Amino acid sequence: MRILKIEQQWHESLHVECQQMKICIEIAQICAAYDPSKRPTIADIILKLNKTETMVQKAPPDVNEPRNDPKSSLHQL
Repeated sequence: MRILKIEQQWHESLHVECQQMKICIEIAQICAAYDPSKRPTIADIILKLNKTETMVQKAPPDVNEPRNDPKSSLHQL
């Protein structure tokens, strides 16, 4: 059961990372628009990046634990 939970958390964190990359690529494409009037303002970019950061905060915690931490569940096995 524990392995399934770890796998699910890993899968969810990958999904968030992919979404972040997608948003960054979209921002880059808009910033490179030939027509300067179609490029986003710094405020627009910051707003979009803040939304991306919110996604990260909602992501599940990292499943990696230090090996030498006596409080670690891996150490207790």
